[in-house]
Amino acid sequence: MAAEAAAKKRRELSSCVLAGGKDAGAADPHADEKARLRAEMAAGRGTAYFVHIQNAGGTSMCKMAQRNGLAAPQESPEESGVFGRNCNPSSAEAKRIWKGDVAAQRAWRQGSSYRFVANEMALPPQLAFGDFLYVVVVRWLVRVGVRARVRVRVRGASQRTTTT
Repeated sequence: MAAEAAAKKRRELSSCVLAGGKDAGAADPHADEKARLRAEMAAGRGTAYFVHIQNAGGTSMCKMAQRNGLAAPQESPEESGVFGRNCNPSSAEAKRIWKGDVAAQRAWRQGSSYRFVANEMALPPQLAFGDFLYVVVVRWLVRVGVRARVRVRVRGASQRTTTT
């Protein structure tokens, strides 16, 4: 039974790799935007928006950003839940950066001194592409029986669900 499950997992993984590889040779239509955002970060002007997936190294990413001198939200013991922890904004700021429309996110970025901010909750319905350098760390969990359901939103494409 275990061998059959392992074989099924290998087939699923290879189909994911093949599906992703078919467009690998295509030019990235957002290459210029990404290069500009990376240059802004390197010059000290950009803001990294870290999509903090729990148990994927997000706390370490936050600490590394702070150790490397990126201004980020500090720990706030008076806050509850994820607010004010692991580079997440305060509950008051989260309404604009996490739940606001693109204009609210832009306004938050322009008025903020932070260069690294995390989001450990759901992403806003629309992302301010071109204003933030979006960063995601995905760690493969090597445990028997671990299954994750991931929703991927790609600009200009319908929503796809992948099960691994």
